[in-house]
Amino acid sequence: MTAAQCGAVDHCKQNAWLGTDVLCVQCKQIVNILLDMVKASPIQDTIKNFLHKQCSHLPVVPLIAQCNLLVDQYETMMVTVLEKQVNPEALCSSLRLCSSDQAEFWNSELLQEKLFPLIQEHLYNAHVKATQGESEGADLPIPKPMCWMCKSFMSQLEAVIPKTVIAKAATKLCLILPASIAGVCQCLVEKYTIILLDIVLEKLGPQLLCKLLFMCATDENCEAGLTVIPVLDADFTCDTCLAVTSAIKPTIRQNMTQAEVEAAVLKAHGEPGMAWKEIQTFLKNHHTELSLLLHKQWDHRMTCQALGACPAPANAAPQHSGCAVGQSYWCRNLETAKECGAISHCLTHVWH
Repeated sequence: MTAAQCGAVDHCKQNAWLGTDVLCVQCKQIVNILLDMVKASPIQDTIKNFLHKQCSHLPVVPLIAQCNLLVDQYETMMVTVLEKQVNPEALCSSLRLCSSDQAEFWNSELLQEKLFPLIQEHLYNAHVKATQGESEGADLPIPKPMCWMCKSFMSQLEAVIPKTVIAKAATKLCLILPASIAGVCQCLVEKYTIILLDIVLEKLGPQLLCKLLFMCATDENCEAGLTVIPVLDADFTCDTCLAVTSAIKPTIRQNMTQAEVEAAVLKAHGEPGMAWKEIQTFLKNHHTELSLLLHKQWDHRMTCQALGACPAPANAAPQHSGCAVGQSYWCRNLETAKECGAISHCLTHVWH
């Protein structure tokens, strides 16, 4: 964490941390573990339940049944597409943890030119089978907005993925390592797991996934101006922040000036799918701070927590804290180092 804050990740990799080859292997292992977690039944059930819940909020009753049907038909296919698109070597190369030319496979133009035809060829038969016998528009009083619905749900799903929880779970793998490197391993895993998830979600965005699922196969269904429905939770301030950051995060580029970032934030005023008054009030109060936070490699929820719009998880130390024991307790693992505020000390004096 301290290395990332000080911009010294490359220096630490070369002079203090594990060898590059070991880091590369660990990075690819993390990617494969994340893929296995996504394929696990509990994760898929959670995704499906979330999408069904969003279907129930649609304003047109006939759309609700159609929406639930689409979720049941395409949720498993979406996970399969995600698995086929993710290349551990390319991801880790883009993080400079592996020395390889694989990073070029994350070029979006290359994805569209080379991989779309191959993946769509394999999905076509499944798509025809799933839609066979449907009478176009028979049950609906209005045309079915498949592309809009798909992109809305994908964007909402991205906003609620518990990246921090996944990262913390992945750090448990480091406990089997010797104590001298377990702390460094936990720092690296927690940091890079979130970055890996952000990269995957950025490259495999709603537009790409929905096109691969044939929900956005035509220009008529893929209007660029259509935007996502904001997530419907009890805390509307948190909701508004998540919706705004989800809408404008993809437009943020490296080395953008603060004025350019603020312009991107203010552009969200015109998003027709959002509640205008709430968005305007939120940006009026927070756009300067949000402009600064959007430069950080954080997910939407962490950004909104730092802004104070979403509640942060409670990390209070237990009443009878072991921090008084000293260094032997502080540097036992990443959690105890955080509890005692001793991450910097452990990295400097123990985890090297």
